[in-house]
Amino acid sequence: MSSSRSRSRSRVVLAALLVGCGSSESRSVPLGGDVCARIDDRVAISSELVRRAAVEGRVTKDEALERLVSDAIGAEEALAAKVDERPETRARIRAALARSVVELAQADAKALGPPTDDEVNGLSFVLWYDVDRPVMRASVHAVVMRPKSDAEIARAREMAATIRTAVLPASTAEAMMALAKATVPGPGLEVKVEALPPVASDGYLRDNSTFDKDYVKALFAIPAVGGTSGVVESAFGFHVIRLVEIQPEHRIPFEERRRMFTAEAQARRAKATIERIVTELRGSRKVEISPAAFTILDGIEWSRP
Repeated sequence: MSSSRSRSRSRVVLAALLVGCGSSESRSVPLGGDVCARIDDRVAISSELVRRAAVEGRVTKDEALERLVSDAIGAEEALAAKVDERPETRARIRAALARSVVELAQADAKALGPPTDDEVNGLSFVLWYDVDRPVMRASVHAVVMRPKSDAEIARAREMAATIRTAVLPASTAEAMMALAKATVPGPGLEVKVEALPPVASDGYLRDNSTFDKDYVKALFAIPAVGGTSGVVESAFGFHVIRLVEIQPEHRIPFEERRRMFTAEAQARRAKATIERIVTELRGSRKVEISPAAFTILDGIEWSRP
């Protein structure tokens, strides 16, 4: 049996067990209508439960009904043997009930339908690089780092101008970087040579970090790929910038984004609901964890079954 089918069957067993646990007194459960089967007048198996078991177990409705009956009989026997009073069984029941809160939150989130405009806009803002990307530019640069002493500013600017003269003949970004590295700065000056990732005109990179605005402005002022800026001053120092790539914009239509974001938006709705419920419940429950709990747990030898 596959792991997915095993998990589905486990959920069905727990569902039947929980139904049995919730029926502490015998009561008459009439057949017919929505009830497909009954066990000892205590457990009723509805058509909806059969349908869900068939879907989750990927079996026919007849097979699902037979499994549910077998599970219910087994659950009744377990109750008679007071298996439900064992700590490990009670822990499993609590876990099953807790998971039902998650399942209800997921069902409610799905019932709300496709993402709203606000949800699409919010996810587009977060995932802008993949769905709503503007033109971006990649570059290499050599920067004479801003000296600590203001008296050295003019010398740093002159050093950047010297580097620019040296690198202008370079036909490739690699050649430019090699020439810049070969230009030895004067005493007390530091030069860095780097290849930088694509950046948008607003200064944002793919990871949502940002570049210095003066650097970006100068980069986007370079007319064409292969062009080299003049000496550009930023908060970091004095740059010589080479434009190496223009990445075209990538805009996915809004309604297509809505379809793309459906699963993510529903997952975020469910997560928000669960977090709210957990926060509220933690505030209304007394939870105590022993100071020695982690020490106790660290002393356990864990082994896989």
